[in-house]
Amino acid sequence: MGDAMKELSTRWKALSKDDKQEFFQMEADDRARFQQESAIADAEATLEQDKRRQNLVAKDGEGVGMRGERRKIAIGREQAEDERQRRKDRLEAETDPEILAERRRVKMQKKAEARERQRIREEEEDKLKARHNKLDKDQQKKKAKRLEYLLQQ
Repeated sequence: MGDAMKELSTRWKALSKDDKQEFFQMEADDRARFQQESAIADAEATLEQDKRRQNLVAKDGEGVGMRGERRKIAIGREQAEDERQRRKDRLEAETDPEILAERRRVKMQKKAEARERQRIREEEEDKLKARHNKLDKDQQKKKAKRLEYLLQQ
């Protein structure tokens, strides 16, 4: 490789200015082409970056986490919920008011029963916690007595 470079260097130095001018012109043309292609590529990259940035910014009526597929899923869920509500409203309009009143009464009764079960469960949990606290205190007293006994010996 070294010999080839020496030969090229010798030939280049032997060329006249007019002969070298052709190569300088080719270099200038190549540099201009490179700069033009680089500017086009930079513009395309900037456009792509701007698109990505716009996708990161929440638009009107859009939550921060609602992009792409999640947004499509959320829209589908909203549409399904709207359809269910329309069907429910239509059925209520067609149903006898006495039957609706009975359904509401049964629903309220079930909710009351559930609240009562929850209240009882919470009371039982509180009693259990109190029992555990009492046992913990008894164990602490026993430990203190043992420690005191051991220290006295």
